[in-house]
Amino acid sequence: MYGRLQFVSPTRIWSLCLIFPLLATVYLFSTSGTHWSGVAKSTDPLLGASGQKSQPRPPNPPKDDYCDRFPDPGNVVISVRTGATEAMDKLPTILTTYLQCAKHVILFSDMEQWIMGQHVHDALERVAPSIRDSRPEFELYRKQQELKRQNRMHEIPSLRDMKEGDKSAAWILDKYKHLHTIQRTWELYPDMDWYVFLEADTYLVWANLLAYLSTLDATKTTYFGSLSLINDLGFAHGGSGYFFSKPTISNLTVDHPGAAAEWDQKLSDECCGDFTASRAFADVGIELKSVWPIIQGESLDTIPFGPDYWCKPVVTMHHVQPTEARKLYDFERHRAHYKKPLSFSELFTDLEFPVIISSREDWDNLSENKEFTTDTLEACRAACHDADDCFQFHFNGELCRLHDRIRMGTRKDPEGEKRWTSEWRVDKINKWVKNNLPCKMKKPWET
Repeated sequence: MYGRLQFVSPTRIWSLCLIFPLLATVYLFSTSGTHWSGVAKSTDPLLGASGQKSQPRPPNPPKDDYCDRFPDPGNVVISVRTGATEAMDKLPTILTTYLQCAKHVILFSDMEQWIMGQHVHDALERVAPSIRDSRPEFELYRKQQELKRQNRMHEIPSLRDMKEGDKSAAWILDKYKHLHTIQRTWELYPDMDWYVFLEADTYLVWANLLAYLSTLDATKTTYFGSLSLINDLGFAHGGSGYFFSKPTISNLTVDHPGAAAEWDQKLSDECCGDFTASRAFADVGIELKSVWPIIQGESLDTIPFGPDYWCKPVVTMHHVQPTEARKLYDFERHRAHYKKPLSFSELFTDLEFPVIISSREDWDNLSENKEFTTDTLEACRAACHDADDCFQFHFNGELCRLHDRIRMGTRKDPEGEKRWTSEWRVDKINKWVKNNLPCKMKKPWET
């Protein structure tokens, strides 16, 4: 029943004792670069552990045929910006969802490391030491570097609640990354037609991106995104993503070098990196083209579904958590009509409407169109039913808000005696949806 025991000579045992440690050493060195706390051996931020230029490698292709349906043409680079306190929470999800089909991906953070075999570059390494070592905005950066030197990188996520004044320290630090990631993305990939810059909680509809870019001329100076305003000055919202053609990005990085270092000197007095990046391009004569809502900054549960969104294709969403990103990617992979651009109407009918019910307690459906004070839920409900354009409302015990769009919203915990109740007029929503389907997308990419 059992195999015979074989005698192992002392010589053979001695040989094995020598071989096993050697194999273990080889294994550790071969895998250390892929462990999340691994550190690249090279001091050059553009080099990997081997000392050669790091060319980020895409993860293994998905098991289905999604990438075969929408192959990367090889002329697009995706640059993703994140922070060390959240990198391990967010990067694995996007690397195994919408970035699976991308050939050219580069990751930036405020600390160099390796995640899932991908080199995460330190976007702030080129900031002048006189700034990094002294400004209060860099206190988080300095603490992260200290933990890294002490081999305590597992403690870095605990710094995510650190404040700089009354704001998130990670958010304040982020403004220094934008122009440096633009400069270094160009250096790593100087021969692409298109440059896409996203945040780690941005969801990119890969198929729609390729379809949209195919309608544009990459030889023209093109800078597009979703328009936001600060003091009446327009800029491309970073969470929605901003997009450059080759002539656009080379204008700033080659024809006008030094923009990142120049803006570093002034960023203490600026609010946001996406705002200053737009200003840097404006300084060299390049203005933003807004393509909202194709590029937009809402998540699936906060999109105000209505006429202005309904029949448009969607390329980006923002504040998308890992569970929602996996949900969206799985939905994309199994669409029956995958040759048609994914529209907002399809997102709503297939993903949002099935989970909308008539009423939810401790819930904020983000109604914001009209508001008035009242002390009864019944009065708020009656006002919505009397308004022809009201699809939903919420009431918190003293304030009623009506909305002429449809939003799922999010859970809202009570604040003392104040509790939020949200309701939807499901029959009216159903009627509106039926009257506005199917979408006729004759010129889907026009904005």
